[in-house]
Amino acid sequence: MSFNMPPMKPAPNPLLMAMSLLLPVVLALCTHMFVNALMQVGDHDRAIVWAQGEHDAVVSARTALMSNYVFSSGRVIPASATLQRPDTCGDHAVELSFGRLQVAMAQAAREELEHLAHASGLQVCATGLFRINDASTDTVAGRSGFAAQHLLLYLLVPGGICLSLYWMFREQFALPALRPGAGVQRHLALGAAAALVLFLVVVAANGAVGLPWHGGQPDDASGLDTNAIILLLALAAFSPMIDELAYRAWLITLAERTLGTLGAGTFSTSVFVLSYRPTTLHETFSLLGIGAVCSLLYVRTRSLVAPVAAHAGFALASLAASAAWG
Repeated sequence: MSFNMPPMKPAPNPLLMAMSLLLPVVLALCTHMFVNALMQVGDHDRAIVWAQGEHDAVVSARTALMSNYVFSSGRVIPASATLQRPDTCGDHAVELSFGRLQVAMAQAAREELEHLAHASGLQVCATGLFRINDASTDTVAGRSGFAAQHLLLYLLVPGGICLSLYWMFREQFALPALRPGAGVQRHLALGAAAALVLFLVVVAANGAVGLPWHGGQPDDASGLDTNAIILLLALAAFSPMIDELAYRAWLITLAERTLGTLGAGTFSTSVFVLSYRPTTLHETFSLLGIGAVCSLLYVRTRSLVAPVAAHAGFALASLAASAAWG
C-alpha cells in the first residue's frame, strides 16, 4: 500500500474539493445507516425491573411472568456474581424482566413488569432499566453471531462500498494504487511507535484535565468466547484500514491538489473528527490525535502502511486500557 507519486501543484478547484469528500461522506453515511438499522430491527432487548418482598410473592411474580401471553422470555432471577443488584434494593431483591423486545415494546414491557410486581405483592426498588441485545448474547453461539453481525453490517459492507468506489475512480483521479511497496517493515515499525506515543499523549492529556479513561468494562467480560474476541479484534484492526483509505489515500490525495499538503492534512483531520461526532473531551482528544498523526504519517511516507498501523495500534491499546481500567 505504498507509492511515490509527488503531489500536483495546488490550484483552485471547487469540484475536486467536493470530490475529496465523496468517500468520507459515503463511509460515514453507510456506517450510520447500518448501525441505525441494526438498532431498529433488533428484537433482543430486555426490559428490567428490580423488586423485593416475601418468598411467596416472588413465586407468584415468577408464575405471572412465565405465563404472560403478550411478552415473551419472562424471568425472575436473584442477584449473582455476574448480575449486580442496584444500590436501592435489599439483599433479597430479584430481577423481573421480559426479553426479545423490539425498541417500540420496551416501555410497555416495563409498565407491565411494574404492574405484575405490585399485583404479586412485591415492592419495586429499581425500574426503567434496559439491556440491549441481551437475548442474542445469552449463549456462546449467540455472542459469536452478534459480533459477526456487527462486523458485517458496521464494517464489511461500508468498507466494501468504499473499496469499490475507490477502484472505480482510481484512474480518473490518478489515485495511488493499493499494493505493498518497499519499506513495509520500516513503515510498520513507524506506525507502531506512533501509536504508542499517541496513546501515552492522550492518556496524559486526559489526566491533565482531570478526565478518567473512558470506555467501561463489559458487564460480563468473562462470558466472551474466543470467536467473539477474534471478531472484535478484527473490527478494531480492519476499521482503521477503511478509515485511512477514505480520509488519507482519497481525501488528502485529492484535496492537496487545491489546498497543498499542509492544508489537505489539516482538512483531512478536521473531516475525520467531525465524521465521528465526538461527544466528550476524551473522544475529541483521541480523534484529533489519530487524525493528525495519521495524516502526518501519510504525507511523509506516501504509504497507507504507517497510518493504518498507527490507527489500529491506538485502537487496540484503547480497547486494552478500557478492559483493564474500566
